[in-house]
Amino acid sequence: MDHKEMTSHIRGRIKAAGITAKCSMYTSCGQPMVRVCVPTYDARFNRDEIHAIALIAKSNRLTNAQCSTIDPYHEEKLTGKIQWNFEFHAVKG
Repeated sequence: MDHKEMTSHIRGRIKAAGITAKCSMYTSCGQPMVRVCVPTYDARFNRDEIHAIALIAKSNRLTNAQCSTIDPYHEEKLTGKIQWNFEFHAVKG
């Protein structure tokens, strides 16, 4: 799965979970990234939505910055954040 397909897959999984969010792809310092953010500036994700987003990212082998593991229980405490950035690591076959 390439970067574009993974972003589309994450977007679909988040939508299937009933969460309204913007999901986009970008590259930072040569690293493919997937960004998940609130749909409007004044909106915020609740704890359950944050936990679900983190689980979706983790189950699809995305990581936090510098390949650090995603801990959904830690992420759900960050209720003030408006966006999450996950690193995408393509599986080369």
